Amino acid sequence: MSRSKDGKKVLVFGVFDNLHSGHKYFLKSAGKYGAVTAVIARDSVVVKMKGNRPLFDQNRRLEDVLRSGLVENAVLGDDDKNHGLYNIVRDLIPDVICIGYDQKELMGDLVYWLKKNDNVKIKIIKLKPYYPEKYKSSKIESLIK
Repeated sequence: MSRSKDGKKVLVFGVFDNLHSGHKYFLKSAGKYGAVTAVIARDSVVVKMKGNRPLFDQNRRLEDVLRSGLVENAVLGDDDKNHGLYNIVRDLIPDVICIGYDQKELMGDLVYWLKKNDNVKIKIIKLKPYYPEKYKSSKIESLIK
C-alpha cells in the first residue's frame, strides 16, 4: 500500500459488484483522504453476507475497481473462514478507513477490532452517499435480474 502526497494510506471495503456511479463517488470521496486501497469481498463472503452470489466474480470485480483509476491498489479480502479477522488491516495498517453510509455492520466490526487491538490507531470516516435512492447495488441488481 503506497502513501499519497501527504503520506496517508486509506483502506475501503466493498463488494463493488457492477461498478456504478455510487461506487465511483465512494472511491473518489475516499481518495480525498489519501492513497486508496480497495478490499474486494470474496465471492464466498458475499454469499454468506447477502445470501446470493454477486453478478460478477471476485476477479472481475477486482479488475473493474483497478481499471476505474480511482484507487492506488485493490486486493481480495479475507476468505469466509477468516472473514472478520481483518488480516488486511493488520498487514497494511492504513491511516484511515473510509466506510460507506450503508456499511453499519462493518463499522461495528471495525470499531470492535480496533478496541481489541488498541495499539493500532486508525481513523474511521463514514462517507456520505451519492443518490442512494438511485445508486445502491441492491436496487440496480433488482432491475438487472
